[in-house]
Amino acid sequence: MELVDRELAWLSFNSRVLEQAEDSKLPSLERLRFLSIFQSNLDEFFMKRLAVPRAKMLLHQDLIQKERILSINESVTEHFKRARKCYENIKENSLTKNGIFLLKWSDLTDSEKKDFKKYFKENVLPILTPLAVDPGHPFPHISSLSTSIAVKMSEPKKERPLFARIKVPKVLPSFLKVEREPRFFHWLSIIELIQAHLTELFPEMVIESSMLFRITRNIEFERDEEEAEDLLEMIANELKERKFGHTVKLQCRTKPDKWLLNFIKDELNIKDFDVYETGSIVDYTDLDLIHKHGPKNLKFSKWVPITNSKFVGETDQIFENLRKEDILLHHPYESFKYSIEKVIIEAAHDPKVRGIKLSLYRTNKDSKLIQALMKAVEKGKEVVCVIELKARLDEENNISWAQVLEQAGVHIIYGVIGLKTHCKIALITRQEDKGLKCYAHIGTGNYNADTAAFYTDLGLITTDKKITEDVVNVFHFLTGRSLKRKYNKLLVAPLNLREKFSELIENEIKNYEQGFPAEIILKLNNLEDKKISELLGKASAAGVPISLGVRSICVFKPQANSKNLKIRSVVDQFLEHSRVFYFRNGEKERVNGLFYMGSADLMTRNLDRRVEVLTPVESLGNKEHLLGVLDLFFKDNTQAWRMKNDGQYERIQKNTKKAVNFQLELRRSFLKNKI
Repeated sequence: MELVDRELAWLSFNSRVLEQAEDSKLPSLERLRFLSIFQSNLDEFFMKRLAVPRAKMLLHQDLIQKERILSINESVTEHFKRARKCYENIKENSLTKNGIFLLKWSDLTDSEKKDFKKYFKENVLPILTPLAVDPGHPFPHISSLSTSIAVKMSEPKKERPLFARIKVPKVLPSFLKVEREPRFFHWLSIIELIQAHLTELFPEMVIESSMLFRITRNIEFERDEEEAEDLLEMIANELKERKFGHTVKLQCRTKPDKWLLNFIKDELNIKDFDVYETGSIVDYTDLDLIHKHGPKNLKFSKWVPITNSKFVGETDQIFENLRKEDILLHHPYESFKYSIEKVIIEAAHDPKVRGIKLSLYRTNKDSKLIQALMKAVEKGKEVVCVIELKARLDEENNISWAQVLEQAGVHIIYGVIGLKTHCKIALITRQEDKGLKCYAHIGTGNYNADTAAFYTDLGLITTDKKITEDVVNVFHFLTGRSLKRKYNKLLVAPLNLREKFSELIENEIKNYEQGFPAEIILKLNNLEDKKISELLGKASAAGVPISLGVRSICVFKPQANSKNLKIRSVVDQFLEHSRVFYFRNGEKERVNGLFYMGSADLMTRNLDRRVEVLTPVESLGNKEHLLGVLDLFFKDNTQAWRMKNDGQYERIQKNTKKAVNFQLELRRSFLKNKI
């Protein structure tokens, strides 16, 4: 079957993010924020995905990769054109109308210029380091994602042009406030300030032109973990190597100086298809400062998560509530701080708790969970933390936490060689009247209080003996040499998840063909695995009703006659991150079907090269909640896109009087029920 190219599928997702910035119905500052997210997403895409096809094209004259690279270039070029137009529209219309002005140096009064000149000399000039290039000064190293000003200049009465580079330091604010009327916000870019004072950096030189630019370097390197004597040291060394990765993207303003651009291209081995002209801004993440300090009425209304009543009370009362029934948490609608984070903190201090185990993929820098683990060690408990050192772009943070925890006495494990530990699981063992009791948490999202505020994720807390026994065995797989493949209830990658998931799809086909109720609903971030896609294609062709809610990459696409298949993507205030899998399983009542949730997307890497965990959700109340969430998701007609038969997306326009916003309706539901 024909599949969508995964890189183009991802760029299609980022186009939907950009479309949010273009949406004039959204608050002005949130539109700026979506521009920032668009830029950040694109940076990560180039850092992680472009080096291999680019190298194959250049080194081996690979025509297939050449076609891919040129398709990517065409798509990204168009996206930057849209972003440029979008930014100018927001700045000139929406922001200006609401009293926010992004000024140029020429917009300042003489008095303001005088004040900023003084500010520049006292607060900016000492930090800047102009670097000339000549026989005595080689071309400087330019770090990834850094913004620079290239300067073309010459000595008086000499025509030979000279090159210099000024890095715009991250320690400087991207925008400076211009003190005018108190009820308005006036901002001046730090870049405008620096460019207005180039003569202060190069006295007596003739400044001919300057060019703003920003580069992105590859961060993907081959590693042989089997040969590593110390995995932590290997990852630390890789972080150092990244500074010198190949340049895979250069952003510059429109109509750059050709001499400067060619000079940089030659020095960094940059090709024409690596260059993108982005307009007046070369890094839209700089706009985060404007969003942060802007007025609240130009932002989304702040959501205060609901505190689940089952986590209110003293320690014994909370654990009693957890024993009574499985608890399904839904973040950020429900508080992360006052649920799983509170449970771990309570467990750290509870004298009845004997041990805590936790898998850590990404966490926030001031993590209360980390502090709780260290406190638990102080209290004499057995504490184990499985830290994934290879979590992309979080390696440095995780190395730091691993060292801190190890010094505190926590047993630190780096997982299974050759696999990434991506599962989100925790285990608390507690001595109670009837013996040792295990409490397990299995989630779809990281143990990260920051992202829990704007990522939609699910978590199940259970004392089900078969599930907690499975969680114990998963930790043994991670920390020891366990080769156990049979689990009571959990689906675990790379051990049994692919096999079991395939069986579940085949079972729906069989049920449909035998006249039993059949249905598949999958809500996830990415669907990329070819074998799973082929199975879904087989199920769709057989007539099984299939609904796919795929946020980002979806290589599977409807066929011409796929009337029973719908593919949706929702992009809204919160990042859709939860992964839920539903199979009707021949049941007359839909709610009695099989529900799973957990950390795995349907990507080859997740199924074969990562440790992932999916748990069944079995209590009727929790299944009703999940089914309600899934059904509501596919009713969204304000923030949803549908995939067409050609693999392209179109935004769903409400064709009824009632607008249905999935995330807004969930917020209303949680406020109404006040669990």
